[in-house]
Amino acid sequence: MKTKTLILMAALILTMLLCPGQEPDHLSDYKIPNNSIYLEIFGSSLLYSFNYERNIFENENFGLSARVGAGYADLSFSQPERDYVFPFTISMLFPGYKRLYFEVGSGLTLKRDGKAEDEHADWMYESNWYFTTNLGLRYQGKKGFLFRAGYTPFLDLQKDSAREWWNGFGISLGFSFGNGFRDQHSQLRSY
Repeated sequence: MKTKTLILMAALILTMLLCPGQEPDHLSDYKIPNNSIYLEIFGSSLLYSFNYERNIFENENFGLSARVGAGYADLSFSQPERDYVFPFTISMLFPGYKRLYFEVGSGLTLKRDGKAEDEHADWMYESNWYFTTNLGLRYQGKKGFLFRAGYTPFLDLQKDSAREWWNGFGISLGFSFGNGFRDQHSQLRSY
């Protein structure tokens, strides 16, 4: 069932890329800022993370961005733990209505699990990788405000795991800044 769902999502994304519609008039003047900084709650960070995102490419039909983050994910409250997370993702943004975008992405999240017998013992760390995906909406405000919400299932890539998908949801709040790609291209053409 999950394989069919993933194939259907991939086919839908491919269809959107190969058959772009006309760009609505209300999107033609808006430029996505190049840089974003935001706090993500749950989602690819498992608990929370602070992230930097850079737009790599943009045209009328979609944009491409990459992000890196760092956060904390101590999900066990019974013993001392220090669990750090580092999400790395690539996302595609498809224009929607006004400043609303549909976001599709995937990536990897590194989780460093630190455990100790008690607070005074030496810490032992082990690494675990998760494959993450994102299907969501992004609102990009005029003055830089950024809001993201999405469905973020993830898969544990540890050798002895059951290789099951876990459902996740996340929200992000932050700020975007810098000239959009369309601004830079129009400045280059004007010289």
